[in-house]
Amino acid sequence: MDRCPDEVLQLILNELSNPGAFVTVNRRIHAFSSDAYVRASYFLARHGRAEALFTALGRGDIVDGRVLEILVTAGAPVSRYLVQLAIQHYHNAQVSFIHKAWVRALPFAVFVHFLTLATSRLGANFAPLRKRERDDGEAFLDWSWERWRNAGSDLEKEKRLKVAHILSEWKLQPLGVKDPLAPDFALTLASEPDLLVLAFRNGYRIDPTYRDFVFRQMFYAMKGCKSDSVAQEKRMATLSELCQLQDSSFFLSRTVAAEVLMECITNMVAYDALNALGNEGQLKFDLLTLKVDLIKSFAVTRSVTDSTSTAPICRLFMTLPLDVANDPEVRHVVLVIVFATTSTAAAAHERFLDLGCIGLIFDTTDAAHMNPVTPAEIIDVLANPFITTHQSIIAYARFFAQFDQATISTLLEETAVKCLQLSCKGNMLDRLIRKNRSGLRDVVSKALLDQYKLDLDALPAGEAAARYAAPLARPVLKAFMTERAVSSELGKITQMTLSASVALDVVIPPSSRWHLRSEFKRLDAADSYTASQSVQPEKIPLRLAGWVAKTFGPRSAEAAVIAYHAVANWIDPYSYRYDRLKGVRYWWDQEKCERVRVNRRTGPLEEDVPLTMKHWRILARLGKEPDATFFDHVVNGKPFYDVAEDYLGKTQSLRPRLDSLSSLSSLESQSESDEDRKAKKQALEVEKAKNRGKWVKALGALYREELRAHHERRKQLGLKRATQSRFLVTLDSHLGDWRQEARIKRDRERQRLLVEDPTAYIDVYGDMVPDRDSDDERPAKRRRKD
Repeated sequence: MDRCPDEVLQLILNELSNPGAFVTVNRRIHAFSSDAYVRASYFLARHGRAEALFTALGRGDIVDGRVLEILVTAGAPVSRYLVQLAIQHYHNAQVSFIHKAWVRALPFAVFVHFLTLATSRLGANFAPLRKRERDDGEAFLDWSWERWRNAGSDLEKEKRLKVAHILSEWKLQPLGVKDPLAPDFALTLASEPDLLVLAFRNGYRIDPTYRDFVFRQMFYAMKGCKSDSVAQEKRMATLSELCQLQDSSFFLSRTVAAEVLMECITNMVAYDALNALGNEGQLKFDLLTLKVDLIKSFAVTRSVTDSTSTAPICRLFMTLPLDVANDPEVRHVVLVIVFATTSTAAAAHERFLDLGCIGLIFDTTDAAHMNPVTPAEIIDVLANPFITTHQSIIAYARFFAQFDQATISTLLEETAVKCLQLSCKGNMLDRLIRKNRSGLRDVVSKALLDQYKLDLDALPAGEAAARYAAPLARPVLKAFMTERAVSSELGKITQMTLSASVALDVVIPPSSRWHLRSEFKRLDAADSYTASQSVQPEKIPLRLAGWVAKTFGPRSAEAAVIAYHAVANWIDPYSYRYDRLKGVRYWWDQEKCERVRVNRRTGPLEEDVPLTMKHWRILARLGKEPDATFFDHVVNGKPFYDVAEDYLGKTQSLRPRLDSLSSLSSLESQSESDEDRKAKKQALEVEKAKNRGKWVKALGALYREELRAHHERRKQLGLKRATQSRFLVTLDSHLGDWRQEARIKRDRERQRLLVEDPTAYIDVYGDMVPDRDSDDERPAKRRRKD
């Protein structure tokens, strides 16, 4: 410690809440800690400028006049409120939130020196409180309560003027987190930007929690002063001054700016003010980049089909420069908006005229415009999950974009193949092939059989499996997982309007929270916004797997390929259940609830598509939890297939099997004798038991294989314990249940056989052996003679 630099000793000292033991280690540290600059630096680093002086006044054992001078010079705020409480407490008056000696522990000379420093800071007009006179903190709380009860009254205005005078002249601000003034001070000033500017000049820094609330209130207040130019200029001056005072914790975030952009039509004053701040360079981000990011965020949400939500996006698009307006992602969003909100090609053409695109004729106006639409962009629009019809889009391409017939035919073929990538595009494929059955059906079949065969060895394992997505039948969430806007330190971009955000910022005073909390209801703005942010289409009449099974047959090779991809893209419902158990579920995370609900209703496989062991191996390789319908196949004894080739090209047997749920009912409807029906029913039960045995045996072997691979990976990583995949955990649980059921069934069979033949006994293998039959009995061994 003797060779330790002073800077390191200062850092160590700042981390200790009670450095009394540390400073007595040796004489050097004791002498170092006795320096006034070291002690002042300790208070500033440990408690911050706002609370450094208040805390130092309670440490009379280490604080002297020199320490107080350094703290005041370093920027520790000195307010009349602090001096008022110090004088009261020093003369044994009661202060509600102070229960220690505080200033009474100071030597009298040090206390007088503190008053001298305060007088030099506050001026000669400072005077102590008279009897029964309220201090500055009580005056502020009195106005805050009057503001809540009778906002705008004469008494409230009078008290507000008094508070403004206290803030500007006497530097009022809370003394610490335990000060009852602290919560009301931040919350009230957040609603009063004019007073907040005065507090900022005194060195006060508001809690970052209220950052967005403050700027929302300022921009929202501009909506009512559209015709009042004086009020508008005053609001703009206050906003500009706040932006000049912003720091790393208090600034205009991208979240609030995006909300203002979403009201560029209904709140033009706030939109113009935001543009003025961007032009003056008072924003911490580029406003043009924010506009582009906001437009791109509509590509992955259901709100792209809402004409009300997309109207501001079209308005923002008109303000973009030419090079930015023709960005591929921006053009895709605008094309989807136009075709999703119009029902005919003529209406879409009118919208494009407003945006500057006039077909193949290049627009030369100064306003932002679009270049001519290309076939590749039409394909991307048709493959969008929120586009459900193609007639108006193809009509626009033929009559307004002037595509020839060969281009349109190629466009339709590429669209049909690309629609295979999303699980929600079954209805679009059904409509496309219904118009051109002979051509597109063969194109889709060839693409499925030649290009998209899933190889089990090509699937990733371990951590890469969680990010894997098979090319076909992908859920919308996985398709857009990488396209979600990434939140930054400057705020996350949302599509909520400024008015909706202000409506959700419910302000309740602390004294009324206890009886208003139970009566609080969620606003409609939150529910409508949650629905618009879903990545799932509102209605999916026909899923991709269902369309393939309907078009090509459930036992076709095309249905088998889609089934492999659907199983590989299966979304594990455990993540949703686990989050819900932990309470980690938010009102804006609606897409997670929707995708689990949809998948639980349909499952990865269609009803008549056979289940094979390859499906289980795919889930095992990716570590995903099997769907409940997979285990139902095993319990119900459905036919066992190792791969799809086992049933492809084979005709079903004429005898009744378990593939159809109506097999047993069809038997009963025939005019047969009771013995025949009973014999066929017994044959079905025997076949069911055999199939179930095959499934259990194969799944047991797969479980042992995956468990062995898990142990090998654990040894390679050098871990004593490693978390098993959800596949192993779930399969182990079901295998244990099946073994228990089989054990109970064998015990019941033994009891039944014992009742029928009491003289029989059961050998160790569970077989009944008559007591009279001794042919299989082993003769007794002869004793060896010595």
